[in-house]
Amino acid sequence: MRLLKSILLITFIGLSLLSSYGQDVFYSQSGANKLNHNPSLAGSEGDSQAYMAYRNQYSGLLSGMSTYFVSAESYISSMHSGIALSVSHNIGLSGAENISTFYGYYSYRVVDKKHMNFNLGIKGGIMFMSLNSRDLIFPDQYGGNSSSENFSVNEKAYDFGIGLSGNIRSVFGGIAIEHIARPNFSDQVDNYIPANYSAFIGSRIPIYKGKYNSKTVSVEVLPLISFFRQGVNNQFLYGIGFKHRFFYAGVFARNNLSFNVLDAVIVGKVFYKKIAVGYSYDYSVFKFKGASFGGSNELTIQYLFGNPENKTKVMAIKCPRF
Repeated sequence: MRLLKSILLITFIGLSLLSSYGQDVFYSQSGANKLNHNPSLAGSEGDSQAYMAYRNQYSGLLSGMSTYFVSAESYISSMHSGIALSVSHNIGLSGAENISTFYGYYSYRVVDKKHMNFNLGIKGGIMFMSLNSRDLIFPDQYGGNSSSENFSVNEKAYDFGIGLSGNIRSVFGGIAIEHIARPNFSDQVDNYIPANYSAFIGSRIPIYKGKYNSKTVSVEVLPLISFFRQGVNNQFLYGIGFKHRFFYAGVFARNNLSFNVLDAVIVGKVFYKKIAVGYSYDYSVFKFKGASFGGSNELTIQYLFGNPENKTKVMAIKCPRF
């Protein structure tokens, strides 16, 4: 019986590793959740702002995760620097697995010209992981009964990342490396988180500009391509969005290196004064042996502490705008 419990314990931890170590959370609204995309984007929009997000990823799988994310950032013009803080909490394996992260971000504008700007950024923080088996039921191989075997694992690891981003006129892009130290939650076995390499490129293309009620109204097209590589996982996220004064709408696809479509993504966002609320849904196209991974929902809320009508102030801070 103890041997069986040991096997189930190893299986349980293995499932956890598939969900947490296999890959990071892939946010569909990466333009809003820019700190997870690249640390050099901290404070890149000039005014101070707060951000909150919720995402449930691959709800059809046992190893699917629910993620809560909160951040705050600001730009210090006298230092040509952006700073930010973030807190996240991931819940997997039906609540048995919990991972919390606390990060600090710093970016510095190394190139500041009229039509060209580049930022360097770094992030550092600590991660806490806990596993609890109280919800698992182990069968009794002799009596046919079942019993519970309670155990818990609590570990921590330190983490770092770097990034570079910039824009030349209306084209923006960047590269980043996350988990440089390959944080390991165990001193006994090599259960580390693989480094995450990412890159993105996009553009802001104005297609209309006019007046409505004495206010300037513009419509922009925003094509975007992102690439992520972490361990054996490789993904492209590409698509196009349309931005109006009061709303944003986009359609994207997520592929692997074989260009098999994994997810179809729709994104919508509305803007009202200092608040922006966004929602996206990932429809899982990929199926494994006929089983679907389930869809993913993502809800975001941004609050701008500055004045969103003060365009002069924002444009004077020549940071990459993602």
